[in-house]
Amino acid sequence: EAGGEDDDAVDPVQRPAPEPLADLSAYKAAEEFYPDGTPFRVTYRSDALARPVHDYQRADGSTYLRIPSFVFKEPSTWPTSLQRVAPDGTVAGEFRSVGQWFKRFVRHLAGEERSFLFIDSRFSAQHLVPMKARNIHIVYVLHNIHVASPRLWSSDLGDIYNRLMGKIGGTDAFVTLTARQQDDIAQRRGRTSNLFVVPN
Repeated sequence: EAGGEDDDAVDPVQRPAPEPLADLSAYKAAEEFYPDGTPFRVTYRSDALARPVHDYQRADGSTYLRIPSFVFKEPSTWPTSLQRVAPDGTVAGEFRSVGQWFKRFVRHLAGEERSFLFIDSRFSAQHLVPMKARNIHIVYVLHNIHVASPRLWSSDLGDIYNRLMGKIGGTDAFVTLTARQQDDIAQRRGRTSNLFVVPN
């Protein structure tokens, strides 16, 4: 499953021999900058490309990551190749999933320090949970209704919430806003010690 434990590698898969990043400049559709004018992202679009492609840039304008466009809530669009680019413009390695990229970024930020990662996006949680790093503790905050009408504990879940319920065991704390919602989740999947209530 994309976004699962198999993505928890610390580093991207290395290429046997670095190769130049493909030149997509003929398909440049947009450039984005941070408020201070520093380069952020270039987007390429063309019928020649299966879908839009984004190059994320360093402050000097060189690309550090190339990733096909994807939709967080649609696993069929999740890319399986995200190219990590060296400052000299060669492809230095490859992330095999969005989850591997996200987890590498969080590990880089945390280093060896004990850290707490708060997630309130059911879309991002699919890619970040679980994380095997012992020094990183994940707290997921659920601030939406997770069941469809008639809003019973046994009511249908959408695809995203089905996947989210499967990730609860990978969190250190799974927080709901109400005791009723906590109880609904416990009835669906069992009451575990990582379920907490923090009212809004």
